[in-house]
Amino acid sequence: MSRHVFGATRFNAPGSFTGLDFSPDSTTLVALVTGEERTKVHRFAVDDGRALDEQTVTGRFTGVFALPGGDLLLWARGSIARLGQDGELSWKLGEKATKKFAFATVSADGASVATYGGASVANVFDARTGKRLHDLSEPAGEIFAFAFSPDGARFATGGQKGIVRVFDGKSKKELAKRKSSKILVLAFSPEGSVLAGGHGQGDVHLWDGASLAPVRLLGSHRFQEDYGSGEQEGGPAGCRWLAFLADGETVVSQGNDRYFRWWKRSGAEIRRVRTPRHHAYGQGPAMALSRDGKWLAAGSTASGIGVWTSDGEPASSELGIDAPRAIALSRERVVVAGSSGIWSWRRTDGTVSERRASGPAALANLPQGELLIVEPKNAVVVREITDKGEAIFANDAISPQGDARAVVVDSAGRTRTADAEKGRWLDEPEAPKDIEFHGFEILPLTASRTGPRSRTSTGTATSPSTRSKA
Repeated sequence: MSRHVFGATRFNAPGSFTGLDFSPDSTTLVALVTGEERTKVHRFAVDDGRALDEQTVTGRFTGVFALPGGDLLLWARGSIARLGQDGELSWKLGEKATKKFAFATVSADGASVATYGGASVANVFDARTGKRLHDLSEPAGEIFAFAFSPDGARFATGGQKGIVRVFDGKSKKELAKRKSSKILVLAFSPEGSVLAGGHGQGDVHLWDGASLAPVRLLGSHRFQEDYGSGEQEGGPAGCRWLAFLADGETVVSQGNDRYFRWWKRSGAEIRRVRTPRHHAYGQGPAMALSRDGKWLAAGSTASGIGVWTSDGEPASSELGIDAPRAIALSRERVVVAGSSGIWSWRRTDGTVSERRASGPAALANLPQGELLIVEPKNAVVVREITDKGEAIFANDAISPQGDARAVVVDSAGRTRTADAEKGRWLDEPEAPKDIEFHGFEILPLTASRTGPRSRTSTGTATSPSTRSKA
């Protein structure tokens, strides 16, 4: 009998990854799993995803930067520290020094680190000693983005009100200013001549790295969903992360639309890769580009790290199931529901697909190979989890099964029964607004239009006395 263990994949370990970075030689991926009082530092071999070692650090950290020589910079909201190879912290700064920052950016040589995103102030520290070098205030709202030029000659800021500024790295004198829309991320090109900016409305712009004169708009991230009839474009999706590849001619960005997008500096979009849904959520995206530009990594709010080559080819096989709560098994597939989504693994070829969930869901296989998904607000029957499906408990929609009733157990232990053939509740005219589904089963109707039938779901209890609760 073949055995597949969810989570036993490359670039994976128990827990939720909150911070990622590649070593300076691009051979090792460093990943953080954050606890309440301790943080685990995992290291993986980039070539094959093997777990190399694990280190536990006292303190709660969510961001990491791998320094030359093997030390790490670790940070979380309001706290930043330097971790030596011996596992000891050489220095640590708290909220009094950092002004309760939200984000951190490290210079290319690892000599300086900027903290920002708190009290409209950015602070720059010496990464070797923790000594404050300087700070600057932004009168036009919060600072959301900070970037050092590769040679350290300049740095740039952007933020809440869309004001982008470029400063001289030594004198700290402002060199240029530009008004734009809300800026979430900034990145200089490898030679420092171009500055890329990602906007809250999804746009990716290029400006001159010194004067901020516009170069071009590369494109925009926009929400897109596919319910089986092709992708449909929605509204703007914020650009949360971007970086230049080592060639200096390609920009990679990631947005709330869950796409990595590759852009040429000429303005052409040359590639896009859909990332698992859980990588687009959390307090901030855990994203990293290797120093040689050959590898991309993403991980956030759920166990499993996604790794891709710079050509967009997947190098990891993680499923990213966050907090599994229900499972449906059949000969063809394994379907698992977590706290933010539903994942299907096809056993014949290993294909993985996912579906967004509006809350904790319960699952059951139906006799013709369809899947019943019960969510807090409705229930749908689908052939594939990427199908939109018809809501059988709303709008008088009729279940494809046509002769089964669903018994649902809510958070208060009450049961609700629905007639799938007529698409309505049997015991109440409509679902109570406060209902929270915790379990269900499929029961046969004693009679139908064509006479009595008995049809139950695979692996599901068939009598009220054995109702399941998830």
